Amino acid sequence: MTDNSSVNYQPTYYVAIIMLLVGSSVVLNFFKVPIVMGILAQEMSLADPAILMSVFTFVGIIFAVPAALIINKFGPKTMCMAACILVGLGAIMGSLSGSANMLIFSRAIEGLGYILISVAAPVVIATSIAPCDIGVGMGIWAIWMPAGQIVAFNLTQALIGSITWKNIWMIYAVITIALSFVLVFTIKKPQGSYASAPTEEKETGAIGKLLGNKNFLCAVLSFMVFNYLLIQLTTFIPSFAAEKGIMEPTEAAFAGTVVMICTLASSPILGRVGDKFGRKKIYVIALIAAGLGTAIAFSGSRFGVYAGSVIYGLIGMAAPGTVLAAISDIVGPKLNSLATGFTFIGVNGGQFLATVVFAPLLKAAGGNYTSAIMMSAVPLAIIAVILAAIAKYE
Repeated sequence: MTDNSSVNYQPTYYVAIIMLLVGSSVVLNFFKVPIVMGILAQEMSLADPAILMSVFTFVGIIFAVPAALIINKFGPKTMCMAACILVGLGAIMGSLSGSANMLIFSRAIEGLGYILISVAAPVVIATSIAPCDIGVGMGIWAIWMPAGQIVAFNLTQALIGSITWKNIWMIYAVITIALSFVLVFTIKKPQGSYASAPTEEKETGAIGKLLGNKNFLCAVLSFMVFNYLLIQLTTFIPSFAAEKGIMEPTEAAFAGTVVMICTLASSPILGRVGDKFGRKKIYVIALIAAGLGTAIAFSGSRFGVYAGSVIYGLIGMAAPGTVLAAISDIVGPKLNSLATGFTFIGVNGGQFLATVVFAPLLKAAGGNYTSAIMMSAVPLAIIAVILAAIAKYE
């Protein structure tokens, strides 16, 4: 049995904030596209510029498990640095691209870096800080996506008025590569008996062991639903609010960011609450809030849009931090990287399905957003809560 008291862990907030900065720089590259999508469509002759976003989730679905196996071999910190360099090189390639195909390929390279850091960063945090602080560490890390998205939207909008999109690509590449070196010189492997123990299981049956773990599968499938709900809410609430005449287009666009804004404050706090009172309890509550928030947001009123988004952001967004913190509890530290890889298949799968499934659902509901949500999101949220309640862990 490991003696954690003899390990010199790095300070929790120090590690988590550095990883947050590094991860947010990757997300900065992810969300640089939407603001300039019209310009890209025109300059690069893109028939469907949305492919520059969907290629990220597609790459994530394919390469999540291979990424985990690579991380097992070379170590999570090394692969975080490699992820940043891949994103940077992809951005540089994109800035130099002269055709739509080359630009799409560059986004696939960036997407590969994105899935690598998605899987590796939680493992870096889990192995660098004290086990009793895993929840708050993951809670801080969990805001990497909203933080990066908010910066990307605002910074890209500010820069595009004075420089070209290709220059923006190059600037973001430099930021990400620079932060990879910050990671190298600041995050150190803990010293002590725990650090000297093997961190990953060396056995051919590891994948089978994971797939046979009912508690792990329940957690992954419920988290897949959570991501399905999140993307449906943040992606479609602006068009719903504008088309229904609930809000003006500018306000409707802002409403789509409310979940992410609330997350910046709530996720670290709820991560600490999970450490204190039990991660499973907080995770189940978060899933209930996610389903309830989604239903209220699409209920058909201005108040509902904001109330549902706030419920989702302040309570529902506890889910990422708590479930990522619980992975090691569920599968054991030796399977942590591989389990995180499978978890992100669920993450990307849920996000991908949310964008693919909603249009047919909306058509089947005769264009009624509320009915479409009630047909899919609400039943799935109930299933997710049941799955999370079945899973056994603390």
